[in-house]
Amino acid sequence: MISLLAPQALAALVAAAAPLVIHLLTRRQASTRPFPALAFVLRAHAGRAAPSWLRELIVLLLRMLALAALAAALAGPLWRAFSGDTQQPGVIVLDASASMRQRVGGATAWDHALAAVRRLADETAPRPLTLLIAGRPLERSSPLPLADRGPLLGLLSASAPGWTSGTTAEALGTAVELLRATGGDCWLVGDGSRGGWAGVDPASLPRGVRLHPVAVNGGGDNVAVRAIALEPALAVNGRPLVLTAELANYGDRAVRVSVRLRLGDETRDGEVTVPADGSAVLAERFIPEGGAGWLALSAAITTRDDGGDALPEDDRRDGAVELLPAIPVTVASDGDATDPRGALKPLLAALAAAGLAPERATGATLVQALRRGGSRRVLVTAGLAGVPDAS
Repeated sequence: MISLLAPQALAALVAAAAPLVIHLLTRRQASTRPFPALAFVLRAHAGRAAPSWLRELIVLLLRMLALAALAAALAGPLWRAFSGDTQQPGVIVLDASASMRQRVGGATAWDHALAAVRRLADETAPRPLTLLIAGRPLERSSPLPLADRGPLLGLLSASAPGWTSGTTAEALGTAVELLRATGGDCWLVGDGSRGGWAGVDPASLPRGVRLHPVAVNGGGDNVAVRAIALEPALAVNGRPLVLTAELANYGDRAVRVSVRLRLGDETRDGEVTVPADGSAVLAERFIPEGGAGWLALSAAITTRDDGGDALPEDDRRDGAVELLPAIPVTVASDGDATDPRGALKPLLAALAAAGLAPERATGATLVQALRRGGSRRVLVTAGLAGVPDAS
């Protein structure tokens, strides 16, 4: 009996007709024209035309069969007899990266993956199995493979894809260690995206350990705004700020995107190329004006070079920052702030000229001044004395 872990992958069978379509579109129609001088040559080569035509037909059929076999392999065919030794363990590695949230055929790739894992757990019974969720931290249904499917199904129902996606290479490394001594089968269930296979070398598996990729479709182009940051984190009215957006590309080709950065009512538009399975940073400079208050900040992908995105919900990140009229500075000193010959008066003037808000506090008022300023207040302490009269 044969079952399919990812039957939706059979939709790729239509690609098997591609060689035939290309052949029909590129075939040239030759016109026959009598040429007496070549009559004897044509008769001599007449018997070779059929083998040439037959060779082209065989090559065409082989190409179509190769594409059909690839689509069938992605569907994850599983034979009941494949269970083989019921004592040989198996490990299922489930990709939990953010790209698994892409919608494929009315459901997410994650939904298809859950169904594939449940079918796999059922078809391989009673073989001992364990489930590894490729995320950070790495989650497992049991320390060692178990015949009981309860822990596996429990972890499966409690898991979800997210932005803290770990590499499947790390999870596969754990799976190999579990199977190294006994041998067995390891199924990698995911959307087949490049990020999911980064660092995976099937040829390096130990003897007796077999890797079976199960693609649940998805894996399309997806560029996301991974994070935004403001430097410096303390926003002061009239002082320059740099808003930075980190963009991640979960697809297998480089994509150029347009990004709009916003701080308050000001916007900056920029473009950046995000490499395949990589990231890029876009930064713009702002000078906030208008007094104290809260400012909204955001980074959003506005357009892409291909006009599409498999997961548009991660195309924007938002935040907020408190804009201060100036950085409060508490100067702890018993000096005379009115003495033109002392050091305290020019210090206070220099701090004010730098855009700060200096406030003098003595020992008695220092605690109250710090409580008013909170964690954003700068404390300056110094032993200040008047300058002796030179006269």
